[in-house]
Amino acid sequence: MSFRCPQCDRVVYNRRSYACGFCGATLPPESGFTPAEDEAWSDHLNALRKPPRSRPLWVAWVGLGCWGVLLLGTGYVMCKGHGVESWVMGAAAGVLLFHIAIEVRDLAKEIRNRERQNVAG
Repeated sequence: MSFRCPQCDRVVYNRRSYACGFCGATLPPESGFTPAEDEAWSDHLNALRKPPRSRPLWVAWVGLGCWGVLLLGTGYVMCKGHGVESWVMGAAAGVLLFHIAIEVRDLAKEIRNRERQNVAG
């Protein structure tokens, strides 16, 4: 179904507006949305505004765990043959980087929660 402006006979491209987008003439009420259509369209727009669903928390933990094992293994391989103290320092660096990754993840989660609160409120 096509709605047209009574003055310029162009297609009404915004049925939420009360004026023609081309000539500015006032549009008749029947060219706009019915209350049921308006509510359905508002619900659709609100659904689009919701933030996308993030990954489950266990996915982040598994990913960070893999990085931690990789960093510990890298510290071992890099310091192999240089004594126990070097391996311990490499392992400590791996653990430190793992904790930094956890802090970054928690900070990103907090920022995402604040953005959701701003969108909702």
